[in-house]
Amino acid sequence: MSDSDYSPPPQLLLTAPGTQTIELASGTSFIVEDHSAAPILTVTDGGAGADTAAFNGPLTVSAGVAQAALLSKTLLQADSTPDIVIATDSNGGVRFSSVPGVTAEGSYLFLHSTNAYLGLNTSGIATNKPFVFYNGINTSGTGARIIYGATLQKSETGADANVLTYVPPATAGFYSVSVNIDCSIWAANMSATLTYKDSNGTAVSKALIFSDLTTGLPVTVIAATGNYGSTFPFDIDNSATNIVIAVTGAIGNTYKISAAVEQMA
Repeated sequence: MSDSDYSPPPQLLLTAPGTQTIELASGTSFIVEDHSAAPILTVTDGGAGADTAAFNGPLTVSAGVAQAALLSKTLLQADSTPDIVIATDSNGGVRFSSVPGVTAEGSYLFLHSTNAYLGLNTSGIATNKPFVFYNGINTSGTGARIIYGATLQKSETGADANVLTYVPPATAGFYSVSVNIDCSIWAANMSATLTYKDSNGTAVSKALIFSDLTTGLPVTVIAATGNYGSTFPFDIDNSATNIVIAVTGAIGNTYKISAAVEQMA
């Protein structure tokens, strides 16, 4: 038998069934090593509030989120500097505190080495990267139609220069707006306009073309009560110019308007 095949006897061998307890004195460490003597797990009793567990490799918690308390004050590291500090919160959530702004109570975060993140809490899902793969298929553009601005059934009695305003980032993009008007009292003609800067940097003021949802006919001027819907795709430049939806005319009219701005690429 060669020296490389020799395994020294363990200093501690747990064989009894059930839960085993290892108690550490303050300032001491418990180390788990593999055959090459590289530390896999180091648990250190640093005194009250200063206990740590360092993992040199992947961490698997087979019992799931119910065991989140076991991860309190745990350091996940790929080198000598801790990358992520995991802490539990009052809702039993696991928080990765290296992601500013997304470590609210009850959040669950999954980090990538390039600081991409996916966060989930009671408010919804947050990510700083596009969807690049969905349902087994690679995606393009933003990977999903993302709504960056919306107003729902806003009650109006006349013109409105600011039904919805969205300030895009200083990046060229491909967007779409959708508008629905439900006019219950008509007294004057009304139109909806979209303003933005196109891909050539030209300021555009576009009168939206609506479909009369009763007749199916296209109209740019709403001249009667009814329901009207419009969708319009467009390119923008990188000037971060406001995207604005407004209503003109409509003196004496009563209506509700919903609008949304989406990005596709």
